[in-house]
Amino acid sequence: MAERKRTMTEQHFKKAALLLKVLSDEDRQWMIGKLKQDENIVLEPVLERLDQLDNILIADNVQQVLPHILQAENFENSLHSIIIVDGMALKRIQYALQQEPNWVTSAILDFYDWSWKAAYLKSLDLRSRRSLLQKNNDNHQLSYKVKHALVEGLALHTQNAN
Repeated sequence: MAERKRTMTEQHFKKAALLLKVLSDEDRQWMIGKLKQDENIVLEPVLERLDQLDNILIADNVQQVLPHILQAENFENSLHSIIIVDGMALKRIQYALQQEPNWVTSAILDFYDWSWKAAYLKSLDLRSRRSLLQKNNDNHQLSYKVKHALVEGLALHTQNAN
C-alpha cells in the first residue's frame, strides 16, 4: 500500500511540474516559492528534466503530452521516442508501417496525435483505413507499456535505417 501512495505522489509531482513548466518564469517562481521545502526538493529535479524537453513541451500540446508523463516510468524516453517518430517523413512512416500487421499500426496511431497521422490515413485505400480505425477501437485494451514499446521499436527501427 505504501508503494502505491509513493507512485501516486510521484505522478502528482510530474503533473505539477508539467503545469508549472507552461507558466511564465515569474509565475513559476512565485508558485515554487509557495511550496514547502520537502515538496520543492522533489519537484526541482522533475522541472530540470522537463527543461531538457522544451521542444515538445509547449502550451498547445500539454494536454496531449500529460498522459505520457504520468504513465511512463521514464517519461524522458517516452517523449524522446515521440519526438523521433513525430518528426519522421511520411514516406518513411509508410515504409516502416507497411511491414506491420494492422493491430500494430493501429496501436501506434492511437498512442499520440502524430503530425503525419492525417496524411498517412489519407494515403491509404478506404478498406485499409477502415480496418485500421476498427483496430483502433480494439487497441484501447492494450496497456500503455505495450503501445509505448511499439512506438519505441518504430523509433529505433527508423534510426537504425539511417
